[in-house]
Amino acid sequence: MRQIGFQTPWIYLEEPPELREIYFKYGRIETVKRGTLLQNGGENTKRYYVVKGLATHGLAVATGKNWTPLLAIPGRAISDIDGFTQDLLNMPAYVIRDSALLSLDDDKWEKYVLNDHERFKLFAHYMILKMESITEAMILNYSLTAEERLKAFLKSLLYNYNALSEGWNKIPLTLSNKEYAAFTGSTSISVSRYFTAWREAGLIKKSRSRSIHIHSDIFNDLYDWVDEEYGSNYRYEIRSRFLRR
Repeated sequence: MRQIGFQTPWIYLEEPPELREIYFKYGRIETVKRGTLLQNGGENTKRYYVVKGLATHGLAVATGKNWTPLLAIPGRAISDIDGFTQDLLNMPAYVIRDSALLSLDDDKWEKYVLNDHERFKLFAHYMILKMESITEAMILNYSLTAEERLKAFLKSLLYNYNALSEGWNKIPLTLSNKEYAAFTGSTSISVSRYFTAWREAGLIKKSRSRSIHIHSDIFNDLYDWVDEEYGSNYRYEIRSRFLRR
């Protein structure tokens, strides 16, 4: 799954308490409908923290095919990187489920993050780690087959929900085949074909509640240098010299 760094592809690591508390203290809760575009980049931008629901950045490539290199699950912030640079990038942010978000305006962000030396160092470090997640997803998109990318996405999903263990694992989100395809640069037809083949091989099953369960054996042939070096339960901890007080 991970090719060069420690961060999982597609999904950011959880916001640290020192940054999360700024959203909860000074952010404004917004209830946002599925498909709503978020204000990201440019002047007077906002940063968002996902309390409930799902958000993403979209990317329309030159072929006209849409690809989404990021899935923001609860506990993650979105639009804080382009909000920091104030550049308007061709990566619109939007929610893909009805969501509850905490939004933080520029003035609060500058006062409590940019003007706080220690918090700013922490934010800078996390900004690099978040870009690592997107980079990992982009690397997988051209280095793995479509079937391997789907496996990698499922493993990343389970890992980030702390739901990855030996044996059967319940997939924590209900996503459509079209959404799986958008994240992995594939097609919904291909996704359906892979799920069918895995079900016939005894690697996927559905419960009576229609929840999908996937067996950890499906990841046996999926390369992940972090797993091989540190073990599948390894959790990244900040050791940056910039955060030493």
